[in-house]
Amino acid sequence: MAVPLTGDAGGVLSLTGLAAGAYTLSMSGSCVAQALPFTATLNGPAALSLTSGPVAGSGVCAGGAVSVSVSAGGTGTLSYQWYKNTLSSPVMSQTAATLTLPNVTTADAGSYSVVITDNCGSATSTAFSLTVNPLPSVTVTAAPSTTLTCANPSLTLTAQTSATAFAWSSDGNTNQTLPVSQSGVYSVTVTDGNGCTATANGPSISQNLSLPGFSVSNALVCPGSRATLLATGCPGAVRWPDNSTANSFTTTQAGPITATCTVGSCSTTATGTVSLQPGLAGASLQASGGLSCAQPSVVLTATAIGSGLSYSFSAGAVQSGGSVVNRATVSVAGSYSVLISDANGCTATATASVTGAVGTPPNALLLGSGTLNCTTPTLTLTAVGGSRYSFSGPAGGIVSQSDGRERVVIGDYVLFRTPIPTVGTAVVSKPGRYVVVVTGADGCTATATIDVTGTECR
Repeated sequence: MAVPLTGDAGGVLSLTGLAAGAYTLSMSGSCVAQALPFTATLNGPAALSLTSGPVAGSGVCAGGAVSVSVSAGGTGTLSYQWYKNTLSSPVMSQTAATLTLPNVTTADAGSYSVVITDNCGSATSTAFSLTVNPLPSVTVTAAPSTTLTCANPSLTLTAQTSATAFAWSSDGNTNQTLPVSQSGVYSVTVTDGNGCTATANGPSISQNLSLPGFSVSNALVCPGSRATLLATGCPGAVRWPDNSTANSFTTTQAGPITATCTVGSCSTTATGTVSLQPGLAGASLQASGGLSCAQPSVVLTATAIGSGLSYSFSAGAVQSGGSVVNRATVSVAGSYSVLISDANGCTATATASVTGAVGTPPNALLLGSGTLNCTTPTLTLTAVGGSRYSFSGPAGGIVSQSDGRERVVIGDYVLFRTPIPTVGTAVVSKPGRYVVVVTGADGCTATATIDVTGTECR
């Protein structure tokens, strides 16, 4: 190739538009005194080249940082511009040899390359593929609730996630669930298959160990009666002084009665009081005597100390005047009772036994015949129907009488034996009406009369 030369008187030649390479200078013409062979080598500027490119690709977790570098050589000052996916999408502020992406998100995933420019031209790097893995999703739930109570002194926290590895903040527990028995806030860090981690706080765990209102009722009873106390407001187990566990407690003891309510790990007590009514004192039932023919009925009288008393007698006792009357009449031997009640509903019972029997009066007869005169100055009257007899009549009219008993003399003693059957006799000497009282074996009596006629012989 022949390149025209221009020059000046000083002998300076200027060459333009030459590419690098070896050249030979030769001169010709009518003015050339001699040929000056001349050889020169022209070296051009260094070509732009990448000495190391970016790695082919990388996977990171969201929130992480990415740093990728290239190195290059060229003429003059090198400039850099990183692009994402296409060379028409420059990455803002990424104009250095190192691509720096802090706190990446899934939106940052893609293919990155850099264009390097020097004084003579530009070069484009190979692509760097960036994969951004999302962080695992995790929430923490509490069961059965977020409050520790007496009934539920512990609860369970569960990491709800698809991640496979767990680390709890409290004690390094590596299970998906965490048992909790203290209040506070617990967190868990989970790791998925890509090695990405996420941390979540559980709900705030509170503690309420107070028991609901537990109470024991009071009771007001009569002396000797059984009182029943009722425990209310215990959602757990009730225990009474005798270790029974029902919701009610029956006792004859007066005074304070304490029950314990236990719910889970907590317990509390409540006290009820058994108080006594004034009650009745001195309850008694007295009979006026025993039954007999002379007393065919007996009066029962009830007494007690109290207020507003009323009386209820057992069967066979006839009470006249209503329940406020403390007397009743009986006519049959046996055991009788009375229930005495006061104004407070307290009661007392008293009993009495009635003895004896009313019996049956004898069938009394008084027999005699004849008329008094000097020829027959006395008559004999005969009484039958009983075991003993007592005669009466006009004054001095009874000469002698026998009461039906046999007189037996034994040594210095005189005994009377009543034969069965017996009769009574009386010898009379005056006219008039004679009466005999006949006594039966059961003590009952009857009378019989007879009129004697005639004249007394003087």
